[in-house]
Amino acid sequence: LEQLKPFLCFVEEQDAKKTVHHIVTDSVTLDHFDKAVQWFGPFFSREAAPDILRTIHRLNQSSWFHGFISKEEALRRLETRPLGTFLLRLSTTSPGRPYTLSVITQTDISHRRITYFKHGDPFIISISSKEHEFPSLFSLVEGCRLLLKLASPCPKTPARASNYL
Repeated sequence: LEQLKPFLCFVEEQDAKKTVHHIVTDSVTLDHFDKAVQWFGPFFSREAAPDILRTIHRLNQSSWFHGFISKEEALRRLETRPLGTFLLRLSTTSPGRPYTLSVITQTDISHRRITYFKHGDPFIISISSKEHEFPSLFSLVEGCRLLLKLASPCPKTPARASNYL
């Protein structure tokens, strides 16, 4: 259950630049619990819980999964990386689209919402006006390696200019 703590126990704080940071705490709010159910499914369900907890564990171990970071933080982490660098993050701004795949393309950093409604449903991503369905986030990332030319996962810390001198 410690794997769930970053998803359930956090507070949002803004710094002077209006950047939202998520600070892990020891308390759970109803709103955060609801968001976690949207992201992963009904982990309180006897049938689904073991699968969902395994998924959360695997996601936390995946180099491309950055968890609960803002769009601004995703941009910071990706901004000096090479073409095809990507990350997958949690999203809270669009119901039914709880994940976002952020990737460096030829022209910009693209943020693609992933549709997912409930445990057992497919994960859907729209690419060139065509919807592609995948049974898991892991298969979606693998499928997008070809579809979006994903090259390498973004490190989980922001790049520093001195790294590229």
